Amino acid sequence: MAALHIQNLKKAFGGLPAINDVSLKVEEGERRLIIGPNGAGKTTLFNLVTGDLGSDSGKIFLFDQEITKRSTHRRVHLGLARTYQIITLFPRDTLEHNIVLSLLGLSSQRWLSATQRICWRSSSPRERWAPWRRRILPKPAQSLPSI
Repeated sequence: MAALHIQNLKKAFGGLPAINDVSLKVEEGERRLIIGPNGAGKTTLFNLVTGDLGSDSGKIFLFDQEITKRSTHRRVHLGLARTYQIITLFPRDTLEHNIVLSLLGLSSQRWLSATQRICWRSSSPRERWAPWRRRILPKPAQSLPSI
């Protein structure tokens, strides 16, 4: 079963093809590199896969489940998300903290009360994230795959 499977994906802007009949399979645990010059369609491909753009034709599957017509937030709930090229957004944060932040969006406990916000600001980062990490992360951070 492929983790990501793209079949004959097409997207054009004003009649000019940005993505033309792209097919790709990424097996579970496999990593792929998408390279090309400016204007080659790399960002358009990522936007199509994540749902930020709709395709003109073709299909996208995530673990054999078709997601082509699903909205971005529905794809996130299936485990598909992206990062942008702004790598300095949280420059002092750990990988674990960034993962907790991404998973926090799916938690019903993501909104803090005013009292919790005051306590949040006065505690250390490790103290702040310990309860969230236990509730949200499915397994210890040490067992997360390296990137």
